Amino acid sequence: DLQLPSWDTVSNRVETALSRVEPMDEVPGQLSIVEEMLGYEFKRKPLLIEALTHASYTGDIQTISYERLEFLGDAALDMVVTDYLYHAEGKNFSPGYMHIYKEALVNAHLLGYICVSTSIVRHASMPNWTPEEGITFVDDTQRIHLFQCMLHSSTRIMEDQALTFGRYEKNGARIKEASEKGALYPWAARTSLQAPKFLSDMLESCLGAVFLDSNGNLDVVRCVLEKLGI
Repeated sequence: DLQLPSWDTVSNRVETALSRVEPMDEVPGQLSIVEEMLGYEFKRKPLLIEALTHASYTGDIQTISYERLEFLGDAALDMVVTDYLYHAEGKNFSPGYMHIYKEALVNAHLLGYICVSTSIVRHASMPNWTPEEGITFVDDTQRIHLFQCMLHSSTRIMEDQALTFGRYEKNGARIKEASEKGALYPWAARTSLQAPKFLSDMLESCLGAVFLDSNGNLDVVRCVLEKLGI
């Protein structure tokens, strides 16, 4: 007696969710960059646009914010991590240990760190002018981070991104070393990043978009998590 209209299969629910996704003629250039970072190419590009769009965005692209996809992505992440711990080969973790390990893998500090640290390098030729040689082209490289691909219209978010990235440049190597070689889980190191919540929300919304675009395939979400280092 939960007063629910009906229970339905995941595939039918996903189909209903996807029915509201309208095609777009033009998509932002950063989509291919995000796809490369995630290791997943979207069949429905508007889903990824939605996953990258903060509620403050007031630009030309007509889309809702990532909040619904973030809710879905959080659940998908929870399912994948729980399944992994429950079936961990040769471990047979107790419920208490599974809870502790899940908390270590599903928390805003870790997801915020991944959102800041995930990046790719783009190569380009930049024009340069000198009186002696005129216009010449020089090779240039640019590292683009996942958090920089968020669509927003907020000076506060821009400031928070810059401050967080400054802390990452200062402490990122120490956090990485503590994560890979430390004897204890690096709660303190990751907390020192002070990553604002919208960074972990954006990562979870990308996972939600992957879940829908893959027609509810948690194995695809698992592959993206492995690509991101979880």
